[in-house]
Amino acid sequence: MADDTARKDYAKLDAEYMEGRRKPLEEHGSVLLTSSKFLNSARFRDLYAQEGLRRNGHDVPTTYLIHQTLTTIAELTDQAEVEALIAAERMIRPDFAAWLDARKLSEFSVEELSEFGPDTLGGWVYAYFSKQAGFELNFTNRTVEPTTDFKYLVKQRTLAHDIEHLLTGLGPNPVGELALIACNLKAYYNYFSPELACVLTRMTGFLLSTNVMKINLHYPKVAGPMYEGIHMGFAMGDGLKRPLLMTDWRAYLDWPIDEMRRNLNILGTPPTGTWDWTEDAHRG
Repeated sequence: MADDTARKDYAKLDAEYMEGRRKPLEEHGSVLLTSSKFLNSARFRDLYAQEGLRRNGHDVPTTYLIHQTLTTIAELTDQAEVEALIAAERMIRPDFAAWLDARKLSEFSVEELSEFGPDTLGGWVYAYFSKQAGFELNFTNRTVEPTTDFKYLVKQRTLAHDIEHLLTGLGPNPVGELALIACNLKAYYNYFSPELACVLTRMTGFLLSTNVMKINLHYPKVAGPMYEGIHMGFAMGDGLKRPLLMTDWRAYLDWPIDEMRRNLNILGTPPTGTWDWTEDAHRG
């Protein structure tokens, strides 16, 4: 029998196959130091690990870590760099520049929406308002004043979030949220430069990636529908004429929903309530 010392160290070989023979630079100290500002941020590391590994308990809302994550991402974002990326995009995309210059905010009141018919966008948003006590379109970034292009973009994106849910039919429910994220990710990368799309999708990329891990770990019954929803969202994003972000929603308030979807080329909307059951299946 061959001596055990002559046997190959397969564990070592497997590790080297994946890791390579080159080792990371050795920095010894009392804190983590890497080439990634996101990994260097203890707060962001903690939030990413928590959101990806935790269960959705009944003690706090599933959105419990969202505000903290938004705040941390904002702290890690170079505002001047983003404004420069937007300025460069303005130069090559006149429609984007025009949308930014118009500075239109979708700040609708319940009273003004009550005037629209039930099959119009305004009517749909009104019905959505009415069945949810205390619902607000401006649910985050309330204090943000749209004094720069980036601040306007951030505020308007928040205001339009639930309108996007209504129009695409993607949610609002756990799978629908991820499907809408996929739709917007694809649309942003199709339209904007990769550098700007990357900055604009940091929060949605966080949510998509952590939820894929969380659902795989804890909610396997939701996994299949989740992948179906993500696939549907990517396909819908590919069909859009431009990102939904750039839609002047006020101009469409009196449009019938079906006509508006055709106008924006929103394809493959699922039946209402398709993934509502995942609300309960995604908890506990």
